[in-house]
Amino acid sequence: EMDLQQPLAEGAAVSLSALGYRPDVPFAAMPKLEVRIEPHAWTVRDQGRALPRSAASGKATDRRLVARIPLASLNDPRRVFLQVRIGSRRSALGQTPWWIVELRPGTAGQRAAVGAAEAHGVARR
Repeated sequence: EMDLQQPLAEGAAVSLSALGYRPDVPFAAMPKLEVRIEPHAWTVRDQGRALPRSAASGKATDRRLVARIPLASLNDPRRVFLQVRIGSRRSALGQTPWWIVELRPGTAGQRAAVGAAEAHGVARR
């Protein structure tokens, strides 16, 4: 979840990149998802290939943005690399640095959905 300075304008979008890592699977073989959230819709892609909307979700309501990615969509990773970008098709308005989220094996947290949290670096420029 993240707060936006203002509601997401028509023609603008937020893209959440989520890359999974597991030591027992080659990185190239792991999913690399992009959730693109627009004012009234979202899409999910894995390395450019469209995925069903059940692979992740996202919505922008007023100044609140929420994105959720089930860890199963990332092949149950040990680490998740996250980045958030905001802009339009013509120009980028900002992005966060890459975050690395370490997940402990066998914990309830590993099965929880990963959200785009604390993306204030982009939201409050």
